Amino acid sequence: MLKRNAYGICALVLILIPAIMLIIKHQSRKQDWTNYLPREVYTVGYEFDLFRLPDEAFVEAYYPKTTHRQTIRPLSSRGDTVLFSTYSLPSGLRGRWETHQRHDAVFQQRFEFEGKKLQYKIPASARLEVQIPDSVLPYLASTNAIQADHPDIAGQAWKFKAPQLKRTLRSNFRYVVRMENSGSSALTDALTTYRRKRASCNGKSRLFVALCRAQGIPARVVGGIILNEGEKRTSHLWTEIYYKGYWIPFDIMNEHFATLPANYLRLYHGDEYLIAHTPKVGFDYQFIIQKKHQSLDSQGKHVPVLWSLLGHRLVSIDLLRTILLLPLGCLLIALFKNVIGLKTLGIFLPALIALSLVGVNVYWTIAAFTAVLAVISALHYNLNQLGLLHTPKLVIMLLSVIITLVLLGTLGFVMQWEKWPSVFMLPLVIMALAAERFAKVLTEDGFESAAKILGSTLLVALLCYPVFQSDILIGLLLTYPELYLSMMGILLLLGRWIGLRIMERYRFAPLIPKNA
Repeated sequence: MLKRNAYGICALVLILIPAIMLIIKHQSRKQDWTNYLPREVYTVGYEFDLFRLPDEAFVEAYYPKTTHRQTIRPLSSRGDTVLFSTYSLPSGLRGRWETHQRHDAVFQQRFEFEGKKLQYKIPASARLEVQIPDSVLPYLASTNAIQADHPDIAGQAWKFKAPQLKRTLRSNFRYVVRMENSGSSALTDALTTYRRKRASCNGKSRLFVALCRAQGIPARVVGGIILNEGEKRTSHLWTEIYYKGYWIPFDIMNEHFATLPANYLRLYHGDEYLIAHTPKVGFDYQFIIQKKHQSLDSQGKHVPVLWSLLGHRLVSIDLLRTILLLPLGCLLIALFKNVIGLKTLGIFLPALIALSLVGVNVYWTIAAFTAVLAVISALHYNLNQLGLLHTPKLVIMLLSVIITLVLLGTLGFVMQWEKWPSVFMLPLVIMALAAERFAKVLTEDGFESAAKILGSTLLVALLCYPVFQSDILIGLLLTYPELYLSMMGILLLLGRWIGLRIMERYRFAPLIPKNA
């Protein structure tokens, strides 16, 4: 066994040397800390299939360009060789592909997209603007598809119009959102949508724009693609309203009010057609989308090797979140137990609960978790009275977890709770394991002790939740894996902790001498 001094020196070396290496490497790279943040990047391919072609044929489609919220990096094309060029229009950048002396052609134009989430806060006191710049005035006009001056639409818009901009927009938004969604891809104008009370994204967006224009709010439709990994043929239409120099986004179909997610690829604005081609030719198309993660500095040289894991198709960021951050979460739990004195249902269970909360509504999921524990605890007591073996009893508990979740989901649907799907997101195995351990403590130590341990477990899980939610910690550990040695050094010191825990010091305060 190591002597006490050698033990302490070994632990301090494990802590300090990796920390010093991190500082030196960070200074030599001269990178901002945000450069270690894994960011979603999409590879998008426009794939066109042309056949029965004349000697000269073309395809045109809107092509994305870099803006304040999206970065576009061209990639090499694939397939048959065609002539590609771009030209600018007021509505956006137009791409053109031309074939010469070919009877058919299959090709793919590829680019890389990196987007940022947009979110605007419209003050409740903001008033409707009276003075509109000349360049924006066309977005107040009525058109064939956006009939802002039609008496039906204008009358409805007048009912919703209020002195406050946000109140007016909220009324327009709710009115259109409540209309039935249509799965049809047919183009629908604003008046048809108003009369039928159902439409797809294009009809709903046009009606929202028409209501805004009738109220004196400049508005326009925007075309693009919602990027989800896979192959798709559908584009998407959302809206923007103009206010004090900003175009503020609204997606009626997906209920995004004054916000736009990072995976929205913008292609053009205005009521335009996405694709045009030579008439009377065989034509088909699709968008091929692949998703990956990378750091801000991953385009440069001297990128740490581990960052390449994020680009591998079999390695997701959620898998890395589990592998890389679970040790850090367990280190925090060890500190809570050994230094503070919190009692939990095991070591790994609070970490697994915290990990499973990532990407769901935390409060609804915790409420569902508590409800499941209550049901399983009552069931456990009765099962013990029957003298069942451990394995059948555990399977019965798992079935009871499923039944409880289904009942909670049904209640949420009936009550129209927007966040009710969160109750299904906590893994069943974790729920069943937690319920079984809680029920065991309940049987052995009573309700008060079991409730305290359950409360401590959920508290520790919530305190560990920010660790598992953090993407920048993933980036740091990919860049500086030597930090795991520092964690090991901290655990070595923690393993020799002989002092009173914080809660014990509070508990035994009357017995501790004042000069101790």
